Amino acid sequence: MHEIKRTIDELAGMGVLELTITGGDPLLSPMFIEVAEYAKEKGLIVNATINSLLINENVVNELIENHINVQVPLHGPARELHDELTNTPGSFDKTLNAITLLVKAGVNVTVATTLQRANKDVILNMVPLIKSLGVNLWNITELKPVGRANFSMTIPLYERLGLLKELEEEAKKYGIRITAERAFWFINECFKDLRHILTTEEGHKLFTRCGARVGRYTEITPDGFVYPCDLSLGLGSNEFIAGDLRGQTFKEIWHSSPLLRKIRSIRKEDMHGKCRECHYFDICGGKCRVLAYKYYGDLYASARAFISYSKVCKP
Repeated sequence: MHEIKRTIDELAGMGVLELTITGGDPLLSPMFIEVAEYAKEKGLIVNATINSLLINENVVNELIENHINVQVPLHGPARELHDELTNTPGSFDKTLNAITLLVKAGVNVTVATTLQRANKDVILNMVPLIKSLGVNLWNITELKPVGRANFSMTIPLYERLGLLKELEEEAKKYGIRITAERAFWFINECFKDLRHILTTEEGHKLFTRCGARVGRYTEITPDGFVYPCDLSLGLGSNEFIAGDLRGQTFKEIWHSSPLLRKIRSIRKEDMHGKCRECHYFDICGGKCRVLAYKYYGDLYASARAFISYSKVCKP
């Protein structure tokens, strides 16, 4: 625990704003609440992604006491689908009960859903379900083909963009706000409303660039290794270890890691394939380099999901 506290001290000293604790399930760790409490005392906003299986009134009280924002995964509108995707019979009912308990107690709850081929045809049915649970924030992520997932489980770019548009229109009727990953989502508008924002450096960071590319976040494992992001951790490759907190300070890794510096300094002329010729590279930055590496074994390749922007909106 002293190593974790030392790292939190350093994060707070560097002006880090948020600490997000994920798993697995953080509730499985006896240190979870202590870590969250210490981070809160140091002035960090604490977020946690937890499943429903271990949530009870005692846990809820501790979450409230430490002002922990909670994200709970829910991957389908019906029992059979959610239980199949989680590979845990009974998880759907437990998830609904847990969300109800959290909302009733006043915990700030976000529902998290991974959009994928298995749930795309029924995902619209989740909108009224989420509203009935009293949740007003829905985080939709796309399935990434790492770990046990593969590309056949994902949804093509255009279909995903269309689904997100439908979901947002439906969610708006229920007062639900959606946060979602979009592959260069603003292309559909041809920059009409966002041009003045996207031309600023901060606009690039907030709306377009990969967080690892612009130095907005990083991932720390329980054993002290630092990765550029959670997706790079999912590759299971030592090539994406940026540093080791048992031998270096976080500040040293953040500012001096050769890997982080390489990712942050990628230029258009470094790229291979369509990204090298893309009219929008200076805005998009090549998007996810980890996916490029996953698909092609090349950090500078054009990521498979992001190579057809020109078909959406001609420059």
